[in-house]
Amino acid sequence: MYDLEATAGLVEMFRSEKTTSVLNSIRIPGIPKCDGGLSITGDSMYSLLKSGDIVLYKEIPVEQQSIFFGEMYLLGVRVDEWKEMITVKYVQKSDKGEEYVRLYERSKGAV
Repeated sequence: MYDLEATAGLVEMFRSEKTTSVLNSIRIPGIPKCDGGLSITGDSMYSLLKSGDIVLYKEIPVEQQSIFFGEMYLLGVRVDEWKEMITVKYVQKSDKGEEYVRLYERSKGAV
């Protein structure tokens, strides 16, 4: 379980010494292996996920063939040189072409 506020975002957390932001360990028998967990902040995916809920994640390459479209992903989106937006959204194919994806909140529509 990682403390995302103790890092400079997802990209930095994945690249750096991960032990600096570890809060605790969680063991849940019978689930697939994952790379970590985070506590959700905000309610953009309410009522499915609420602020304070824990999500478990598995790192994948940022490549079209690695994405399971229609599934939910924890995403770190670089806003500018200093800021990263971290969000949980469904990912779908985009009408704009192969190099784009569509982020989706099931109850609210595209974002």
